[in-house]
Amino acid sequence: MLIALTINLSFSTSNLIIYAISSYIFVFIGAYFAIQVASIVFSKPTQFVKTSHLVAICILCADTIGFLFLFNEFLEFKIILYIMTILLVISTAMPLIRFLNQMTNEEENSLFSGWRLFGCIASGFSLAGIPYIVLVSILNLSSLENEFSNSYFFLVPFIFMINSSLLMWLVPNLFGESVLIKNKQSHFSLFNQNPDAVFSVTTDGIITDVNREATRLTGYKTKELVGLHFNMLSPVNHDPINQLFEQALTGTSKTFETHITNKKGKQLEVKITVARIILEEKVVGLYGIVKDITEQKKAEKKIRFLAYHDDLTKLPNRRLFEEKINYAVFHEEEFSLLYIDFDRFKRINDTFGHYFGDEILKCLGDKLTSSLPEDCFISRLAGDEFAILAPNTYQKERVATTIIEEFRNPIKIHGYEFTLTASIGIAQYPKNARNSNELLKRADTAMYVAKEYGANNYQVFHEGMMELSVDRIKLENDLRKAIENEELTVHFQPKYHAMSNKVIGAEALARWKHPLHGYVPPIDFIALAEETNLIVSLERLMIKKTLSYINDWKKKKLEVPRTSINISIVHFYQEDLVPFIEENLRKNNLIGDEIEIEITESIIAKGELHINEKLQKLRKLGIEISVDDFGTGYSSLSYLVNFSIDRLKIDKSFVQNFDNNKEVIAAIIAMSKNLNIKTIAEGVETKEQLESLIALDCLEVQGYIYSRPLEIQTYEEFLLKNNELTVY
Repeated sequence: MLIALTINLSFSTSNLIIYAISSYIFVFIGAYFAIQVASIVFSKPTQFVKTSHLVAICILCADTIGFLFLFNEFLEFKIILYIMTILLVISTAMPLIRFLNQMTNEEENSLFSGWRLFGCIASGFSLAGIPYIVLVSILNLSSLENEFSNSYFFLVPFIFMINSSLLMWLVPNLFGESVLIKNKQSHFSLFNQNPDAVFSVTTDGIITDVNREATRLTGYKTKELVGLHFNMLSPVNHDPINQLFEQALTGTSKTFETHITNKKGKQLEVKITVARIILEEKVVGLYGIVKDITEQKKAEKKIRFLAYHDDLTKLPNRRLFEEKINYAVFHEEEFSLLYIDFDRFKRINDTFGHYFGDEILKCLGDKLTSSLPEDCFISRLAGDEFAILAPNTYQKERVATTIIEEFRNPIKIHGYEFTLTASIGIAQYPKNARNSNELLKRADTAMYVAKEYGANNYQVFHEGMMELSVDRIKLENDLRKAIENEELTVHFQPKYHAMSNKVIGAEALARWKHPLHGYVPPIDFIALAEETNLIVSLERLMIKKTLSYINDWKKKKLEVPRTSINISIVHFYQEDLVPFIEENLRKNNLIGDEIEIEITESIIAKGELHINEKLQKLRKLGIEISVDDFGTGYSSLSYLVNFSIDRLKIDKSFVQNFDNNKEVIAAIIAMSKNLNIKTIAEGVETKEQLESLIALDCLEVQGYIYSRPLEIQTYEEFLLKNNELTVY
């Protein structure tokens, strides 16, 4: 319509709607195809030519048909001019499509940058001139003014279009050159400045180019790599990398991991990302971006090792052990599970500290590994608990016996010798359980039964053991309630002077009368209290009750000899032990001179300064310090020089086997005299034992030869009688 208004020709208004519709249809078709092809990268010149001709046809149809309806009275086709028009429209459409395609695919987005702005203006002029050359080619313009009709002025639109067309051809070339240079620079930067190694290879696998990182990674120079087949970087086995290369060419594999070998022969783990080089819809080569993941793989391997192995012994941990069991269960393999707990380890660990305990655990792991066949799977589950999965090709009893015999030999660490015996529980799959959890529970139950039978043996699980396991749990709960309800009682065993037969003291001993089972042996419930962390509560109950009884007897005007109370190593290390004792002495109006604290030999064996500081605090209160069961542990007598000790108690195991231990007992007594430390022998039961001790000048004794531990009422009567004898 605007074109019609710019020339002095009348036009038919009755056909405006047809003109508008026809123009819209062809413009829409042309614009649609132009937009569709704008972002396409033409792989073949024919695609570009076809698209350009299609857009040119749409422009010609829109203008020609529109003018036919508007100026049908002035129609006069000029064949030569119309052919020129067609050629000019095509020659305009081709650079226009090319420029549109370049502009769309260029990374820079600013519309007013350089050649974009110039190209858009040139495109506008070219498109604006097309309706005029179509108008001149199909209409009779003789009705216009004579100057126009008689001159060559009608050639002006063609001259304008020729210039515009030439300009449009120039714009894509110049603009494309700029884009090409930029793309080359981007490609060069991406290729050479890439932090990963980049290889350019042909479809035959021949390397055509590499970047600097590739030479650093492989150790080869560029000229050594170019012309080399890619699989030569994996000289040991070509098949895997050739297979991956074929998959990359077909596009089925874009990222894969493999191994390559550098010039020095070092094998590297790499991750290769493949980009196919496609020209005219044909794969002509590959870019391989190679990332060195050797250290990453090492880190992953280490993380996996830490996740599935014990950090101390380097043996498989519980997680991996359970996976191993589950694997064997899934494949229905028959096997035996041996659950091992080392006797007395807790005592050593508490005595010498965790560092020393860790060294022992390493040694235990090494001894287990060296003494068993390679196909026995060994694991450290927790603490001093180990487990072994033994295939059915081995007799379970023989494996257990091998372990027990191996650990009869002492372990030597830092100048100390230890004998750690093993208690072993054995459960079988599928005989005893159907999954890993049940199997471990049953082996654990059998191990505790082995401990009940005196340790240093093995027990094979049977269903009757489940009742024992349940009984143990019940007993633990009953003990906890008994402590909470203060149901435990105190018995007192008098101590005597062997020459005068006078009472010189007493030892307070814990006793537990179970409502169903009667008196539980102290060796059982004390050990249970230590294992279940109830020992501190139990001993504090004993302290409170003992001091309360002494207070009551003193109120009755009875002479109460110094009373000793046992303190375990765990309790001794409690920060509030001294304040607790001091507070209870005050509550009962007692002084420290009236009690004695018996500690285990393992406490002084550590030789630590803060231990002596705590001992001195107790002695400042007037409390005497006695070392219980002396000679059975790990201490050196030289430690006694530096510690605040009043008395050594010779263990009953030496006394009851006096003839074989006479030299040991004599040495203890002699050393004690030199250090001005008193000695007392416990477990004295016979006259011969008593006389032998007197002969060695050990005059303080305790044992059944004089008195068994006495209940409260009996001991009170004993004190009353003893007081009467003293008065008399």
